[in-house]
Amino acid sequence: MRLHLIATAGMTLIYGLPALLLLAGNDHFMAELAALGYPAYLAVLLGVSKLAALAAILLPFPTVLKEWAYAGLVFDAVAAIASRLLVGSAPVLILPALAALLLALASRRTRGGAGHARSCPMPKAA
Repeated sequence: MRLHLIATAGMTLIYGLPALLLLAGNDHFMAELAALGYPAYLAVLLGVSKLAALAAILLPFPTVLKEWAYAGLVFDAVAAIASRLLVGSAPVLILPALAALLLALASRRTRGGAGHARSCPMPKAA
């Protein structure tokens, strides 16, 4: 349980703070989006989607919504890593996205309770 709390707190910070800065139009984040070739309006989409995913994970929402939220955060991190690598950024610049990915995976993996994936029965083959 302690590992889950640590991973989830880290995940919340590493996704939540940039989400707020993206929504605020922070100069650094806007310049980074432009350097990666993305339009400025993507800042709002990313900011809102990250905050929505965190809300779904942290608040009492249905398990299926939590699973989609974790998936969205994983896709976000993988896309950030790919974007950096594809534009030729220094490899060290993928570290924040890699940390976000690892924290999201750790948070999901250590989440217990009835909603944990291992407790969901698999459909029987026909």
